[in-house]
Amino acid sequence: MIKKIPGICEHPELGEPKSENLKGLRGVHITKHFVAVYLLFENFVIFINISHHDEAYDTNKIEQRIKRLPEDKNLLRALEKAKVAPEEFIEFIKTIGK
Repeated sequence: MIKKIPGICEHPELGEPKSENLKGLRGVHITKHFVAVYLLFENFVIFINISHHDEAYDTNKIEQRIKRLPEDKNLLRALEKAKVAPEEFIEFIKTIGK
């Protein structure tokens, strides 16, 4: 799995765009049974869930993780370095699933 993550970061468009409650997210198999669910924002690939296929798209877990993104200090520092206002990111994540 670890070897696939850099490939996803280099070519994030390869992940399948999701719809309905997961609109705005992408998913890609990283092994036969494991899936990475992520979002694209600006030049960032933000992994939301890496789990067994049967659990990877659990809407409740994904919604909880997305709600906690604005509290991720490392992510906020990376956004700041890229000169992205946290408010812009917060508005973006509000559109996921809409």
